[in-house]
Amino acid sequence: MANESVRRVVIRDEKYKKIHDEFKKIHFEKQEIESPADIDEDYFCSKLPGELKEDCGEFFKKIKEEYFKVIYEHADTPAVKYVLEELKKHKNRIGEHDNRIGILEDIYPKLKEIIDGDEFFKNRVSDLKKIIKANQKKMLADFVWKNKDDLKLESRLRKEGDVFIRGGAGIGKTYLMVKLSKIANGIYIPLERVGNSKELMLLIGNAKDKKIFLDNLQDAGKEVREYIEKSLWNVVIASRNRCDMKREFKIIELESVFDEKGIIKYLDEYNIEVEKELLNEIKDKISYPIKLRILREYMRKNKIKFLDENSFSKMPDFPEELSDWYEIYVWSDFKENEKTKTLSFILALLAEPADIGMLSVILKSKIHEIHEGAVDGSIIRMQGILNETNGRYEIFHDTFREFCTGENGRLKDARDFHETIGDYYKNLLENEDKTAEFRARFYGMYHYKNAFAKEKFMEVYSREILNLLINKCKWQDAKENLKFALKCKINEKERAEILHTLGNAQYKLNEWDDAIKCYEESMGIFKKLGDQHSYSQSIGNLGLVYSKQGRWDDAIKCYEESMGIKKKLGDQHGYSNSLTNLGLV
Repeated sequence: MANESVRRVVIRDEKYKKIHDEFKKIHFEKQEIESPADIDEDYFCSKLPGELKEDCGEFFKKIKEEYFKVIYEHADTPAVKYVLEELKKHKNRIGEHDNRIGILEDIYPKLKEIIDGDEFFKNRVSDLKKIIKANQKKMLADFVWKNKDDLKLESRLRKEGDVFIRGGAGIGKTYLMVKLSKIANGIYIPLERVGNSKELMLLIGNAKDKKIFLDNLQDAGKEVREYIEKSLWNVVIASRNRCDMKREFKIIELESVFDEKGIIKYLDEYNIEVEKELLNEIKDKISYPIKLRILREYMRKNKIKFLDENSFSKMPDFPEELSDWYEIYVWSDFKENEKTKTLSFILALLAEPADIGMLSVILKSKIHEIHEGAVDGSIIRMQGILNETNGRYEIFHDTFREFCTGENGRLKDARDFHETIGDYYKNLLENEDKTAEFRARFYGMYHYKNAFAKEKFMEVYSREILNLLINKCKWQDAKENLKFALKCKINEKERAEILHTLGNAQYKLNEWDDAIKCYEESMGIFKKLGDQHSYSQSIGNLGLVYSKQGRWDDAIKCYEESMGIKKKLGDQHGYSNSLTNLGLV
């Protein structure tokens, strides 16, 4: 835990890394040290060069903060529970021979507060007592099949109060949250799409009397988290991280149906080389990432060769949290053919669908960034490997093969998942509440885009929302949706409007050449359709781009033409805007 605390500090700031590197060079002099307690912060800081000394105190302060965070995060593990109990037992033994607890208290008095029952840990321990172990199927069964004739499911869920569901990546939190929100007639909001508290308020609207389901709290910013804690009640929150809310929540620890022994027993019942549906049957029962370490050992034990032994020796024990993968996976150590084979191995065993972006994160090493193109190249080479297997490795499910050739490297399972969520939001369009309509279109576009559901995307598409995203500086978000809209079945007028809005997003992103192409293409269509008003807007915005590029003559021509059209149409406001822009050239 101490090593983890130091690691967290040094990776955030170069100056702390320098201090840590200097500490590694220190040689202890016996005559300087009478007892271990003498090796304190002052001792270390005194050994540093002058320019690093002033940051030394802050360095140790940061490490202490992280150290107690690490303990906090692992407070429910047997090892840390034991340590805390031992500390409490021996808290009065300060000063006795070889009493390391006493020495620790001398070095860092804060430890005594913790041993004596510091509020920080009292809260943590009380939280742990309330944790309910559950899994997705049991929770749904509890609310569905046992009560299928009960018409008061909605009120029953409301009475649960504030609920916090914690579980690893891919264990089924999102699926569960969507299902429960439907049962409760509540509001489901994935927080990774929410930038600040105002956006969250906009999405919730006047529906605070409903049960609110907030997914992916780990991706929410500090402001959003604080707003949730202070202002939202009767909520169900799902997160990969442990609950750090100050107010009381009913905590549910979502876990897989099988423990490790159960997984091994399950695998032993199958011939991994001939059972075609192996992965499909176990992926719904085992938490992400399907206990890759166990499957790897199982393959080795049964002499199922896909990776050579050299590659196997370089593969670490896979952690259960996706966020930890890139910290230990030293991708740069592999040769090109080993990368391809290892990537194939990972893809074959993932418990949930993957895309190129996700794999880029997984395979990023401590030192080197992995560009999406590198992963994409490995996927292309994988097609040859699949042909080499000649059907022998049935552990590869059908959707893995599709991954190699599918659009944008996405799996069918992922598309189905996003389309299902999109359908959930699309159904909200029937609601006359304007806030509900906004929420439905906002999230519906996002999920239908990821599902490549082009027709459904256009059913929820909203140019107004995309303009709002651009005005709120979410230009990249708007750009991605607009580019996808251009691939959909649209008429000429819609195409011109989308190109104009896309040009606006690219203008904001300083992508001048792309913005010019969009404005010019939209102008051509507007001119063909005889839409003078829209044409004048596009040519006016084109003038703004030319101004940014310093092409003053071209900008003046655009402004003058725009002014002429707006004057002819009687658009006084638009005319004055073009005149102002012309005056700034």
